[in-house]
Amino acid sequence: MITGATSGIGLAISVVLAQRGVKLYLLGRNFENLKSRLEEPAILQPPVFIHADLGDDKKTEHKIRELTKENTFDFVIHSAGLIHMNLFEDATLEEFDAQYSVNVRAAFHISKLLLPDLKKSKGVIIFLNSTAGLQTWENLSLYASSKHALRALADGLRKEMQEFQVRVTSIYCGSVDTPMQKRVQYYRKNHYDSDIFMDPNHIAGLILHILQLPPELTIADMTVLGNKKR
Repeated sequence: MITGATSGIGLAISVVLAQRGVKLYLLGRNFENLKSRLEEPAILQPPVFIHADLGDDKKTEHKIRELTKENTFDFVIHSAGLIHMNLFEDATLEEFDAQYSVNVRAAFHISKLLLPDLKKSKGVIIFLNSTAGLQTWENLSLYASSKHALRALADGLRKEMQEFQVRVTSIYCGSVDTPMQKRVQYYRKNHYDSDIFMDPNHIAGLILHILQLPPELTIADMTVLGNKKR
């Protein structure tokens, strides 16, 4: 299962895994772009597209419980994310709650629902975090606090899952060429040049590597930074 599968890193990893014959259950809102990418002849198993608002706990839980009745999951990749940039004094409770709902609460909720399957399969949970989960900057205090919380969630879960050989990985990405990055640069009034940011396909390649590791190995934390001149 992949959340946030319709754009950015989530879309990139969805395409990479679909091309390798993985049966995918993809959560998102607008699948038009993703469906066009998955119409290639190389796609052996058509993915299952699940329209989901991760801010709606009850509907999300209902859909996942229905899926787990007839399917067994080997991994979940939490790629969904939401960002609101604002000065601390101008930020609102609505912005705070929205970011925690998508960035932390949904990741907790979905992981918990899939844990019975993941224990059986000695599966993998990957949290797409951000370097904002390690430090923060001005105008990012709310977003960064949600990513710090996601880091703590993953660290605690990893320790609890060791006895079941469920691998839990956090990936702290720097600036990646995604729609979210475009919003960040627009807020900062910067000209957007996609060439100076990391390619989401490179992040997808790293995720594929993590999924292919033997069950005896875990990459707990990975920080990925771009190396392009600005």
